[in-house]
Amino acid sequence: MDRECIEICHVLSKYSSILDENSFYSLASSKTPKSFKFYPWVKNKNQRYSIDLIKIMQKIYNTSLINTVEYLDLYLSNDKGIDDLVETLKRHGYDDKQIEKLICNEK
Repeated sequence: MDRECIEICHVLSKYSSILDENSFYSLASSKTPKSFKFYPWVKNKNQRYSIDLIKIMQKIYNTSLINTVEYLDLYLSNDKGIDDLVETLKRHGYDDKQIEKLICNEK
């Protein structure tokens, strides 16, 4: 992130509770940079798992992307969940090597 922008946001945050919404918006929009900057090192937080694992789980459970990611969060939150995920993948024809690659290839 741009350090200058972070510092501006930090200073502005002190006024968010003092000013009304319209005044704060006007102040913030006048003080923050107008140009767009791309920072390639900022990663997408939504992609915690490999795309392949998500697609496989979507097919198995016939669910949306959001629900599939929530299922994976639950599965991978403890050892029993990981074991259950491994067994689910084995039941659907994946071998240990493929499963390890899918699970350990988290983004």
